[in-house]
Amino acid sequence: SSMPINLTAKSLLRLFTALALISTPLLANKITIVQGDTENRAEKTAAAELQRFLQAAYPDDSFSIEEQIPQSGKYILLGTHKSQPEISDHINKEALNATGSYIVKNTEDSNVGIIAGNHSRAVLDGVYALLEQLGYAFYLEHNIHPDPITIPFSFNQWNLRDTPIVEERFILNWHNFLSGCTGWNLEHYRKWIRQASRMGYNSIMLHLYGNNPAFQYTHNGETKDVGYMAATHKRPEKG
Repeated sequence: SSMPINLTAKSLLRLFTALALISTPLLANKITIVQGDTENRAEKTAAAELQRFLQAAYPDDSFSIEEQIPQSGKYILLGTHKSQPEISDHINKEALNATGSYIVKNTEDSNVGIIAGNHSRAVLDGVYALLEQLGYAFYLEHNIHPDPITIPFSFNQWNLRDTPIVEERFILNWHNFLSGCTGWNLEHYRKWIRQASRMGYNSIMLHLYGNNPAFQYTHNGETKDVGYMAATHKRPEKG
């Protein structure tokens, strides 16, 4: 004869907890992004962008940003020779002498990856170069994400280096058309600047005619009048 099963609320909770643990996939890797200069905006952006997009590409792994090298596990050294002195153990300073140059590489220790630049903006360029190798594409209007990578994260394919042909790379936005940037608000400009940076531009240029509403100055007590865009809103008459 079979014995009756007496399931209490406590035993049911233990059963459901065990089933949840069995059905939840374990993280394959915990990867630490070791940021160099935490006060430098370009390097802070580089760390944040790297974490965001690597996490999306490797959903089964876990990426965090720290200021110190972890005692165990995989980690990424991110910065310049000045902001991240440990980089000197893996890359000679002479290899990054050229202005704007960057190097992305693995090391003999398969647990360490390097993203190093001649200066902080070059570090950010190295991050975007790596992300493009992983299948990302960046455009002014949107980003293209690769399919999730199901194999565990590794540094095996990290082997990139480049030096820009020109140091200053400008992007120009043209005003005077309400269908374009003339009608933008602050968030539109932030998105444009963010996407332009992801595409490799490091400087922006605004083309403003003398009567543009965004352009005004005062000289000898006289303030230059500004023009008004053609719209249904009528310019107020001067009193």
